[in-house]
Amino acid sequence: MALEMALRHPRSVADVVVVAGYHYPPPRLAHAISALPAVPLIGTVLRHTVLPPLVRLSWRWAMKKIFQPAAIAAPFAQ
Repeated sequence: MALEMALRHPRSVADVVVVAGYHYPPPRLAHAISALPAVPLIGTVLRHTVLPPLVRLSWRWAMKKIFQPAAIAAPFAQ
């Protein structure tokens, strides 16, 4: 909207700063995989069988990625 205003009324607009705009990201495999737990029946099976061990295995890696470069906060370290 701000860009259209600037185009239509250039004398009224000094500058336009676009901080975050709408975009349509391309389809990615990661999005499809992350949606699987929401699928009826298949998602239920995944949430109760496959995902808990995967979360446990990836927990340390995820915490390092989230808190890096700071130290991992004590409540999350457990």
